[in-house]
Amino acid sequence: MPYCPQCGNDVTGRDFCPRCGAENADADVPNPYAVGSQTQGVMPVAAGDAPEIPGFFGALRVCFLKKYARFRGRASRAEFWFFALWIALFWLGVSVVVANSAYLTIPIVIISALFLSLFMILPSFSVGVRRFHDIGRPGWLFFALASPLFLSFDSATVSAGLFIPHFSGGMNAFPVDVANFLISAVYVAPLVVLIVLLCLPGEKGPNKYGLAPVKRR
Repeated sequence: MPYCPQCGNDVTGRDFCPRCGAENADADVPNPYAVGSQTQGVMPVAAGDAPEIPGFFGALRVCFLKKYARFRGRASRAEFWFFALWIALFWLGVSVVVANSAYLTIPIVIISALFLSLFMILPSFSVGVRRFHDIGRPGWLFFALASPLFLSFDSATVSAGLFIPHFSGGMNAFPVDVANFLISAVYVAPLVVLIVLLCLPGEKGPNKYGLAPVKRR
């Protein structure tokens, strides 16, 4: 009976281990975790070391409590996008509060919103880096593609050239509209690439950044 060389799970008839995602070498090897095995205890990692594939509430627990500032390891698509959904819901709530001007006079509301915003920056960065590790890309690439989010652009300038140049000013406006279009393209293109990469499935089995995420029971 073939066993996973990484975690010792039964991988009969499978190309990849259902527990840790390691590739099956299609060889009948003795279970290294069996009692009395000569190789027992020499495996470098165990399945419990693999990162978790969390659900909606689990993503908040993992990103805030377990891996708040952990840039090492890997993060599944579920972990990243569920956490991104939590962030979006938070900002939706903030926008609702801000829309009601009566609450803006309450200092505790302003202080709380500012504190929570700063509190979410680090886990947002770390889960993004771990998501890139899951697809086999270096973490610095995440920061490079996300950099337009931190650049100061005039919103009117960006929106003016966002794939729809304006020519209402005649031929004299043509250079300005082209410039606006190019600025918007440079601003938006890295974010499009970023989103596409964040949606890619993780690499099968372990890679140089760690074990593949697994679903906990």
